[in-house]
Amino acid sequence: MKSKYYRNKVAVITGAASGIGREFSIKLAQSGCNLVISDINMEKLEELKRKIEHLKVKVISVKCDVANQFDATN
Repeated sequence: MKSKYYRNKVAVITGAASGIGREFSIKLAQSGCNLVISDINMEKLEELKRKIEHLKVKVISVKCDVANQFDATN
């Protein structure tokens, strides 16, 4: 990744609590990108948020089920 390009930008990542979404979130944060991360697993999402915050970027975590267009809180 070209870290200069991502520095101080904002990315929104769904499915961030595990797998590819988690790794992509970490890589972007290491490049200086601020993040909005979402997943239905808030425990793992908050764990990721704490890890990313140590990289000195801004992070917002949101519980969201992208498979349910009517209720993002379930």
